[in-house]
Formats: sequence, C-alpha cells, structure tokens
Amino acid sequence: MNTEEIIGNPKFRLIVSSLLTIAVGVLCSLFATEISKSGVVEWSAFHKAESFWWLLIVVVIWVSAQIFYLKHDERVYAFSDDAFCLAHIRKTKLEAFARQVKTDPDKANLVKASTLLKDLGVKQ
Repeated sequence: MNTEEIIGNPKFRLIVSSLLTIAVGVLCSLFATEISKSGVVEWSAFHKAESFWWLLIVVVIWVSAQIFYLKHDERVYAFSDDAFCLAHIRKTKLEAFARQVKTDPDKANLVKASTLLKDLGVKQ
C-alpha cells in the first residue's frame, strides 16, 4: 500500500482525526488543570506546564494531518474537471514524446507535427 492509498482511505482518516481530536481534548483539560491549581487560572504559568508543550505538539500534528488530507482531496478534485483531465493527458503525451526525442531523435523525425497535434486533440 502506498501513501496515496493510505491517505485516501476514509477509515484511516477517521481514525487518525478522531484520535488526534481526543488527544487535543484530553491535553486541553490537563493544561487547564495544571494552570489553575489554586482554583484561579494563572496564565503566567502556562509555559511551565508540561501539558502545554504536549498540547502544542499534538495540535501541530493534527493541523499537519488536516493540511495533508486537504492537499490530497484537492489533487483528486482537480480530476473532476474535464478540461483539467484533457490538459493532463496532453501534458503526459508531450512528456512521453519529449523523452522519445531525447532517447531516439530519429524516431521523432518520423512523426508529423500535424499528426502529433491531432493526437493531442488540438484544433488547427
């Protein structure tokens, strides 16, 4: 299983998001408890609380995971547009043709430019 398959798996995303959300909630409670030992919130002691630093780490991981999921979803969503798909196919064909020209220039001379443009779906 590659990374894209793992990230695209809804169960994986649900489990990771749920666990990180629960961890953030628990750490928030611990942090609140640590900085209000006398019943009054002492904001000046926030940086001394160990739970604050753990909370910060977990929040950064949680936000990073959500950004990673968002980027994956945006890549998938782009392919729902027909024009994007056509442009992607054209780009892929042109890249393959460029590799062919570099490896065997003689074969490239056998391809007419008009034929290549027609294959790419470009109207002349």
